Amino acid sequence: MVIRNVAGAHEEEHTFNLHGHRWLNEPDNPSSAINDNQALSLAEYFNYEIQGSGVVKGNATKQDNLRSASNSESNGTPSILQGGAGRPGDYLYADTALDWQWLGAWGLFRVPAAEVNDLKALPDRLAEGEGPDTKISPWPALAPGDPVTQAKSQGVNICPTTAPKRVYDVTALKTKITYNPRTGDHDPNGLLYAPTSDVETRNSGVASLKSGKKPEPLFVRANAGDCVEMTLRNGLSEGGLPAHDAPSHKQFEDDEAFPTGNRVSMHPSLVKSEVTRSDGATVGFNYDQTVAPGKSLTYRWYVDPALDSASTNLVDFGDRRGHRHHGLFGGLLVEPKGSKWTDPITGTSLEGTRDPKTGRILGTKTAEAADITGTDSTGAKFGFREFVADLQDGLGLKDSAGDWIPEAGHVDDAYELGNRGINYRTERFAPRLKKDPERAFVMSSEVHGDPATPVFRSKVGDPVKFRLLQGGDRARAHTFSLNGHEWPNQFSDPSSLKRSSQDGVMPGRAFTFPLVNGAGGRQVTAGDYLFRDGSMINNVNAGLWGLLRAEPKSVNTGLKPLP
Repeated sequence: MVIRNVAGAHEEEHTFNLHGHRWLNEPDNPSSAINDNQALSLAEYFNYEIQGSGVVKGNATKQDNLRSASNSESNGTPSILQGGAGRPGDYLYADTALDWQWLGAWGLFRVPAAEVNDLKALPDRLAEGEGPDTKISPWPALAPGDPVTQAKSQGVNICPTTAPKRVYDVTALKTKITYNPRTGDHDPNGLLYAPTSDVETRNSGVASLKSGKKPEPLFVRANAGDCVEMTLRNGLSEGGLPAHDAPSHKQFEDDEAFPTGNRVSMHPSLVKSEVTRSDGATVGFNYDQTVAPGKSLTYRWYVDPALDSASTNLVDFGDRRGHRHHGLFGGLLVEPKGSKWTDPITGTSLEGTRDPKTGRILGTKTAEAADITGTDSTGAKFGFREFVADLQDGLGLKDSAGDWIPEAGHVDDAYELGNRGINYRTERFAPRLKKDPERAFVMSSEVHGDPATPVFRSKVGDPVKFRLLQGGDRARAHTFSLNGHEWPNQFSDPSSLKRSSQDGVMPGRAFTFPLVNGAGGRQVTAGDYLFRDGSMINNVNAGLWGLLRAEPKSVNTGLKPLP
């Protein structure tokens, strides 16, 4: 099967995402990154080719590449989808930005469980003269007319029996999230996935964070080759959130406040799963994969070896209109096989506890910064610093007086509404300029102190993987840049073109940047390096910036050394 994807009109950037399927970012480069979300702008076009059960190298000649890149009969650059059509079920394809998905840019890719009369078999998939077996139902989950229900079992185990098990348990809950303690910027109706061990639940079933626990995004990790079992609990009240009444939550200029839902879910990118049960989105005739208040559901995902070092989003499909605007998203970060992850300051494990009887790793810990260490297949030790930045837009934040915070710059379209943040924090320019109007000093820590947004710390020359995600949720495209540093265009191919910025950063997209020369970049020099959105107006001045701090190796600053 070939999907031909063309952006024909009119001006905005879009994405194409197909649940449960993946392709090589560069089809003729088997070392390129595996992808499931393609950004495209006006007049761009892509082909996504499903070719059986594996990635096939095209072995294109120079002339083939020229024809492919030109406006010729080849009509686009093919991207090879892994796994063919996949297991039976209904797969969502869509533009991942809320604005475009809400307006209708989505559909279904249906894979029946048996031959059907209205879909002719390909000649190499069905013997000559053989017809469909009418004894087998083509519906692998619900059939037309069935009530919407959850599956009674987890179905086929998508993971190999030899795969190490990693067990996570998280709760979706409502809490006030303070995005900047100095200014009081906050979301009174913040949502997050929290480790259940950090949660207390009242008799009513409504959950809250334990005393002393601060809201932070859920960033969990798994080794390539692990089987992840993720139990999601719904700690919301029966009434859900108040109506989405923030001005930034409007989809259109004259939009009214939209009612909220009380169900939650968790959809992962890239991993392999049983789409009818563990995709996290109630789509087509799949089973219901959302969770009602007071209930729980366990998803099973296989993080196959091909995903080594990939970055993936975890997002909600319970209330598609509003939950992500309040922070209900996270990330699953794939580490090299055999990795351990520890706190960069204390050196304590961030993995949880391994059950000696089952070998399962239990306990959920989240961290935007971690030291990753291990031994590779040759016996050589490795170690690197890992930093995660999850961009947010469309936020509805209030100031310390309880008033809505207006946009930081001019807004042309409704999808530009809202406030910005990184990892539940923001550092707007306006409060800084009110303190000191000198614009040249607006990002100076000497004048204003460090930003509330992340300040990632490393020693000069330490290997660094910078992971960039976007969980929520509007259609304004972003660009990420990091001063003084560069990384390979394909994180899995060190020989690929080096770059220092990444375009097409939109909801559902995720990137891994292994920094050339590590912290301190090209010049291997200590100092503070700015990372930011590429657009200053209504993005950087709205808080989309932070710092990578490369500290001198000769000075003890409290960071644990890498092996």
